[in-house]
Amino acid sequence: MMRRYRIPPMVSDLIQAALLICDETVFDLYSPCPFCGGEVSGYDLRKRRFARIRHSERDHVIFVHVKRYQCQRCNRTFMSDAPFYPDTRIGSPVIDLCVTFATCMPYYRVSSILEDLGVIVDRGSVRFYALQGRSVKSEDMFGIRVPVSVILLASLTAGTIYSERVCGSDILAVCGYPSRMRGKKPTTADGVDNVLNG
Repeated sequence: MMRRYRIPPMVSDLIQAALLICDETVFDLYSPCPFCGGEVSGYDLRKRRFARIRHSERDHVIFVHVKRYQCQRCNRTFMSDAPFYPDTRIGSPVIDLCVTFATCMPYYRVSSILEDLGVIVDRGSVRFYALQGRSVKSEDMFGIRVPVSVILLASLTAGTIYSERVCGSDILAVCGYPSRMRGKKPTTADGVDNVLNG
């Protein structure tokens, strides 16, 4: 008989708060050109889908805005740091949830549990992200494993009022700067450890 996972309302609220805090955030941190080290200038602002959630009985798509820059020397464009793993279409905290839950239940069940939590991810996407070999640090919360990145992201909501915006750099820090992981072994542990110990 399959184990039934009971989702405590506090966990559901925490995950929803963690994702909602990212809605409409602008990510515009930049450095010298990653290709040649040249000076850069602003190019445009791209709207990216971060997550799809069910909030207050309605589906809501969370979008973020990621600035692109152009190098003055080599003319290449690149995206600023953003809370997305390289070559992925949804936010890194959602992928962390998929990977964490997939370590203890089948993919179809992960998709169902996420829907119970108000996070909409299809089974095929759960499977795809789970098979990428990422290592995601997690903690037990009321009998369910939750990624540390999501816990830290939710902690940013403490002491803020609804109209306040959380800084994009703070969101990147608690997510472990996932966009910088291109060409590296997929893991969030190092970035999260830096936040926990910093």
